This record gives sequence, C-alpha cells and structure tokens, in this order.
Amino acid sequence: THKNNISEDSNEIFKDFHHHNIDLENEETIKQIFNIIKTRFGKIDSAIHYIGNFDYDQDVTTLSRIEWEKLVSKFIYIPHLITRESVLSMATYEALENPSKFKDSCGNIILIGPDEPVGEKIEGKIRARSEIFRGALRPYITTANQELHDVLKSKINLTLILQGGINGEIPEYEKLESTIINLCSQKELKSNLILYINE
Repeated sequence: THKNNISEDSNEIFKDFHHHNIDLENEETIKQIFNIIKTRFGKIDSAIHYIGNFDYDQDVTTLSRIEWEKLVSKFIYIPHLITRESVLSMATYEALENPSKFKDSCGNIILIGPDEPVGEKIEGKIRARSEIFRGALRPYITTANQELHDVLKSKINLTLILQGGINGEIPEYEKLESTIINLCSQKELKSNLILYINE
C-alpha cells in the first residue's frame, strides 16, 4: 500500500497478510518491491492496482501546484510504474535490452480506476471532474496495449476497470470481485482493454 496519511489504517487492515507500506511515487522503491517478489516467488501472473478515488466536490481550479501534482502522480504516474514493472516481471528484465524477449510473455495487469460520482442528480461540473482522470487513463491503456500486443508481440493483458454508472449508481463490489477473479485467470490474449462493469 501507499505510504501516506492513512498508512496506520492500511497497516491495521492488512495485519494478517504479508504487507509492505511503501512510497509508490518512488521509482526505485517500486523496483525493489518487484525484485523482492521475483526473488521470493518468481514471475508474477497477475497484478492488481487500486488507483483510488478523487474528491469530486473539490474544485480542481483552486488546487495548488503541489496538490495537482499529487493527483497526477496518483492517477497517472503510479499506475504507469506498476504497469511497467509488472510487464517486466511477466517477461524478463533482459527484454529492456532485447525487446524480442517480450514475445509470447503472458500475464494480466488490472488497474481499477476511480468510480463514477454517486447520487440521484449529478451536476455537470461534478461529472466533468470525474472525467479528468478516468479520461486520462483510457488512452494510456489503449496505447500501452497496442505497444504490448502489436509491437512487442506479448500476450500480456492490461485492463482498466471503471466502476459506477452514468446515472449515479453505487458500484457493485461483488461484481468487481468476480470480474477481477475472471481477469486474473485469463491464459491467453484478450481484447477487454476497458471494462465499465456497472453499465
């Protein structure tokens, strides 16, 4: 989990599991944690990253530069680091020098993006705020998958899950759970790049 202002809570939640509380914004730390996984367990088959939500009541035009950069880091930079290191774990780090080693490598990377706003009547400005980072993640997923499949010839599936619906429905977490299990069990290349699981 990310080392931040709720670290104590996350440590309590995961106390019964092998758990690391790390700075996800630190590239070297991410590399180290993936190296620990590789050393102890070998290649990973699936990686799941919960990106988290954004406070849609917060007016983005009033954010300081530091606050904005933290959001960009949370919703863009950290998911990219997790994706990159997951791909290298599923293939091999030697593929950085010899891209042909990406060919036929398998695995599933699942990014769970921010939920749609919830409520009976969603204001236009709230809906627009929700699309800032949900909208930024979609082309990233598409471009990364094109690179993984068409250029590198890998069989690694990168999927973005977006919960909630345009009518303000509460996300169905049981459906999320079953979707994650199904995605993690994929053994071949799929075209499920972006899933709107409540629509």
